Amino acid sequence: MKAALVAPVILIAATAAHAQVSGTSSCLTGVTPAPPTFPLINTVGVVSDFQLFCTNTGFISGPIASLNMSFFMNVTELNSGGWTLTQGANTYSGAFIPGNTISFTGVTYNTNLPTLTFEIHGVEVNPSLWGPDFIYRETVGISGTLSVTLPPDPSQTVAFNANSPEPSTLLLAGLAAPVLGAVHWRRRRRQAVLASA
Repeated sequence: MKAALVAPVILIAATAAHAQVSGTSSCLTGVTPAPPTFPLINTVGVVSDFQLFCTNTGFISGPIASLNMSFFMNVTELNSGGWTLTQGANTYSGAFIPGNTISFTGVTYNTNLPTLTFEIHGVEVNPSLWGPDFIYRETVGISGTLSVTLPPDPSQTVAFNANSPEPSTLLLAGLAAPVLGAVHWRRRRRQAVLASA
């Protein structure tokens, strides 16, 4: 009789172990605050914070995963060292990979929570290297002990370059207009005096 009871207990234990990892995790992307517009003469600009809004479904006593998250820009980033990745009370320091990547390793991902929000702060670019109307885009790659589904295109617009002359140029143009107008009026007045004489 004992042998007959052992098999069902092993089957139940195996089913419970399988239920622990049968859920799914997926993330959507966003930014906060709204993407800034940089003057073309700026040499440093902080882009919007890139966000991951993650949802966990179907986990029963799910695993706490360790993930690696890499954030990529479509331009060269400045190596300021001031980037952080936050999730709730957790804060992670990133590693700069020369060029356009900041990477975070050992990021805790708790599948027992129904939702998680991750946010990268402090990414800087040099707007003076890019032309008017340039669009700065950022995306993310995730790897680790848990498979996390991302949208087909997880990239987001995080900043823009201005499309008009710099404010100082506009100020000069604003000051020059009355001067040019006065010179033109004076010239016409002189021509009128000469014509009447």
